[in-house]
Amino acid sequence: MCTRFSRVSDGKVLAQRFLIEGPVLEMRPDYNISPTDPVYVVVEDNGKRVLRRMFFGLIPSWSKDPKIGVKCLNARSETVDKLPAFRDAFRKRRCLIPTDGFFEFARNGTKRIPHRIVMKNREPFAMAGLWDRWRRPDGKDIESCAIVTTEPNILIQKIHNRMPVALRREDEGLWLSPHVTEPKTLLPLLKPYSAEEMDYYQVSAAVNSSREKSEECIKPAAEEESLFS
Repeated sequence: MCTRFSRVSDGKVLAQRFLIEGPVLEMRPDYNISPTDPVYVVVEDNGKRVLRRMFFGLIPSWSKDPKIGVKCLNARSETVDKLPAFRDAFRKRRCLIPTDGFFEFARNGTKRIPHRIVMKNREPFAMAGLWDRWRRPDGKDIESCAIVTTEPNILIQKIHNRMPVALRREDEGLWLSPHVTEPKTLLPLLKPYSAEEMDYYQVSAAVNSSREKSEECIKPAAEEESLFS
């Protein structure tokens, strides 16, 4: 599962990278985005790319209980077009979830050793996302999202058996397009990103706590703590 990631780039950088139209949003870095946290996502709205703030953990529109969101953090690429929680969003409500890096936890005995996976050029990239809108009993709409995951590439498999779908830049427009609804067109996009373009490093155990939101979460661990050579 991918349940932790970071977004350090500011609104100006995201606007340039993801071709956002409209005013540049003021945003502080998010060093440890965790389940139920608010996140910024890119959606296509009336032919324009815009940033929206949603909660991490998708609440299907038909759900009776919003707590289902903590169970819908990730949508597996193998079943995203079939499971009731995700199949409608897969066809109609897809988004880009900007990130500078995501966290995966390797096992060392009983310990979970956190690693941050980034692009070698350290630039922000888009994770394939789904979103939905749920209406509270008081009539207020809540928008939430989930990350689509796939099998790991040869780099990530050293750490974990799943990874988020990192979309290639040339595929982002297709993923966002509301005019594309056929699984046969969308499913081929959900493949592992090239390992040659990615990197990882071990980070402080501070990130293990979802309450820790400081820059310590993305700093490299001390060299003597490294799990992999």
